[in-house]
Amino acid sequence: MKNKKFIWAGFIMLLFSPLFAPAQNMNDVYEYNRTELLGTARYMSTAGTMSNVGADLSAIGDNPAGASYFLTNRISFTPDFFNIQNTTDYNGKKTLGNDRGIFHGLFYTNQLGVVLPFISETNKWNKISIGFNYNKTKNYFNNVETEGQASGMQSMQDYFLAHADGVPTSDLDLYNNETIEDVYDWLGENYGSYAQHAFLAYQSFMIDPLTTDPSNNQYVGNGTYSAPLYHRVKWKTEGKKFNSDVFIAGEYNNKIAAGFTLSMHGMERKERRNIIESGYDAGSKLQAAEYTTTLKTDASGFGIKMGLIYKVNKQVKLSFAFHSPVWWEINESTTESIQTEILDVDDLDGDGNTTEILSFAVEPNVVNTYEPYKFVTPSKIIVGFSAIMGKSGFISADYSYSDWSQIHFTDMSESGSAQDYFDYLNKQVQDTYTAVHRIRVGGEFKVEDWFLRAGYLMQTSPYKNLKDNVTDALSFGLGYDFGKFEVDFALVNSNEKYNRQLFPVGLTETYQINQRTNHYALTLRMNF
Repeated sequence: MKNKKFIWAGFIMLLFSPLFAPAQNMNDVYEYNRTELLGTARYMSTAGTMSNVGADLSAIGDNPAGASYFLTNRISFTPDFFNIQNTTDYNGKKTLGNDRGIFHGLFYTNQLGVVLPFISETNKWNKISIGFNYNKTKNYFNNVETEGQASGMQSMQDYFLAHADGVPTSDLDLYNNETIEDVYDWLGENYGSYAQHAFLAYQSFMIDPLTTDPSNNQYVGNGTYSAPLYHRVKWKTEGKKFNSDVFIAGEYNNKIAAGFTLSMHGMERKERRNIIESGYDAGSKLQAAEYTTTLKTDASGFGIKMGLIYKVNKQVKLSFAFHSPVWWEINESTTESIQTEILDVDDLDGDGNTTEILSFAVEPNVVNTYEPYKFVTPSKIIVGFSAIMGKSGFISADYSYSDWSQIHFTDMSESGSAQDYFDYLNKQVQDTYTAVHRIRVGGEFKVEDWFLRAGYLMQTSPYKNLKDNVTDALSFGLGYDFGKFEVDFALVNSNEKYNRQLFPVGLTETYQINQRTNHYALTLRMNF
């Protein structure tokens, strides 16, 4: 398979167009910023409300000041597994997807960390803790299918026509000794991805030139339809998002705790999207179309976290934490192909039969690699309250605020030629997303050496115009203390609603996904 690198400067002529870079759109903004309730089983089973209780390695990811409440050295390891069921709604037609089996994710590392506390009975800084924790924040393994009729007279060919206009027909033809890969490469290097899309549609007879003049740069679609078209969509993803935290925390005078974390983030994600379109008129030259694209994302980022926990008295704690924006460097690559069924009214195969259906497949064996760019996710504020019931347990709650409209893209190339396009995307983000509010409530109750835990999480929709896309989760858990060794189990049942758009232009239909996930986590904790 060939590998070609795209330079952003190659797209100068489309800086203000949404056709410029197919690897960034509002779907990706949501995917790159979303998180899940993952971590140690204790943290998960209390819905993550331990940020102001402390003494848990995943809770330190919310508020690093909590590291100061460890009394002994601790190492913990958490494998997890899951199952997912999706229900989709495409213009009123609901599709129930198959479960993503629990054994697919069996024993993926959810969390791994260690903390080393230093306790002093003479210094006013009576506790100092340092440590490291790896925590998965998003599991991308999913398989979504939906189908239904478009709400209006839109088609896949509209998307490709929008890309094709302006590209000379002479650059889309195959000449002697040229291959599909050769021309596809050349178009990517000299025009950009929009010209590659034009090439796919042209070579598959989805579109034709408006005139026979080789300098023609306008096109018409070969599909005619008198009713909205029918679409079948398959969207498969895999991978993970995670952070590795190095932290330090201390407690002053047994009253106030402060902590600081340097957080290194990573993302490994693969996506495959397949869209099939049918329902054209019987006499339409284009009878059916299928478009398949893959997107691979590798990214790294960094941010900082700061936190405070104040002991009002022996029973009550108040907490505050600030998470800086995360500065990501995103690397993306794509592949694509198209298949069509064409009514042979022009006798393309020369056999004299103009009523047969011919199949065409244009499948460039090429990986398009794009210049890296910067993606900045928003800061977050977390405030919390906890009531400690001695050695019997606790009840805790917290609230967080993060403004998704502050997400933004930045060009990293030396020329800066793509910034105008990224400014266009940033405006789209501001128009699409809004502030997200999250409330979590949870608690733990101890009965001899057993721990019983439960929690609830609710997060508002990040979309300005889709207020019902709320995320909520119920969590339950058990734990047993063997002394220096402890075992915890958690079950989290979450429900998340979000929307996806078929294409950014042309065929702009959206479908809603209602994703129900069960996460199971087992934590092994050792104090030493």
